[in-house]
Amino acid sequence: MKAAKDQQLKLLELQQIETIIDQLNYKAKHLPEVKELDSARAALPIAENELINRKTTVADLQVLVKRADADVEQVRIRIERDSALIDGGTLSAKDIVNMQHELETLKRRQLNLEDEELEIMAQVEQAQLEVNKFDAEFESAKSRLNVAAAAADALLKEIYAEKNAKQIQAQELRTQLDTELLKLYDKIKSDQGGVGAAALKGKTCEGCRIEISATDLAVINSASPDDVIRCDECRRILVR
Repeated sequence: MKAAKDQQLKLLELQQIETIIDQLNYKAKHLPEVKELDSARAALPIAENELINRKTTVADLQVLVKRADADVEQVRIRIERDSALIDGGTLSAKDIVNMQHELETLKRRQLNLEDEELEIMAQVEQAQLEVNKFDAEFESAKSRLNVAAAAADALLKEIYAEKNAKQIQAQELRTQLDTELLKLYDKIKSDQGGVGAAALKGKTCEGCRIEISATDLAVINSASPDDVIRCDECRRILVR
């Protein structure tokens, strides 16, 4: 293939610009601030789920407290009713004895229910402390995400602005290049990890960093300036 010298130099310039674009893409993905942002984003739903679980536990325990309170109230009403019957003087001596036994049983039942209710209320108190703890952690996770997003966005804005300027330059150069030369460059670039053209510096191909033999160098130097030369080692377009 043949291409004018200025075309080959523009191709090398294109490669340099597109290499910068690749470097900017890599930089954007590997910024410590972006890694921190990704970590903060992953941590937030975990903290939220932990908080929801603790709130659910409190809600479930509060249901048990209400149920226990209702049971205590039911027994208390029965105690009041039986006490009123005993005090009313309408019961026989036998019925009074039976009623007194029932009252003793009800009072023991009331004490047990009240103890159970107190135990559940203590669990509610402890569970609420857990809610407070994880609520603080959730708020901390949200704050961390906001700070990380602000830091990452500021740096990414700079990177993307530079990348956009380089892309405009690259696109302008591409419109000035021979179609076949550009097609060859893009294919090699795709096959060779993003580098399709490299400069010949002295005896070294800047693409693979391998020194060219004296024999091959003599062939290259004797070639016409418009001959498109490729490195025998890496097969990239070699711009002299």
